[in-house]
Amino acid sequence: MDSQSVRTTEACGVQGYDGGESVAGRKRHPLVGTEGPVLACDVSAANVSDQAGARRLLAGLRPL
Repeated sequence: MDSQSVRTTEACGVQGYDGGESVAGRKRHPLVGTEGPVLACDVSAANVSDQAGARRLLAGLRPL
């Protein structure tokens, strides 16, 4: 599990500011397997904390 802050334009949807990385945009929370395939991914505003993003990502896996 990881998180990456990515810059976006103002014309897009959800956007926030990540003060730790000084990035205005979105944050990706990917979950990958041991060999590298992406198992799940959640995208949120950049101002969402890593803990909150991980909770949203793992909550979405519950039905599986």
